[in-house]
Amino acid sequence: MRAAILHPQPHPALIGSYLKWLKLPAIATAYQEVARDAEQAQVGYLSYLEALLEREFNQRQDRSQQQRLVRAHFPYAKRLEDFD
Repeated sequence: MRAAILHPQPHPALIGSYLKWLKLPAIATAYQEVARDAEQAQVGYLSYLEALLEREFNQRQDRSQQQRLVRAHFPYAKRLEDFD
């Protein structure tokens, strides 16, 4: 395994390519915003990483739940407010 090289200046296009290849869409759309928030809050790298991973995890969980609902072929959505 090759060691990662830390660059003093990030390359957003390269980061985007890596995230696309690794299939991490939530991180790809949020990493710059979360990086700015992390800088302003003066949190460490692990907190930044945790926030990104949490977004990716939550998006995947939401998408998975939506896919299960579609595959269940429920006739229509029922809500508690619709019952008397």
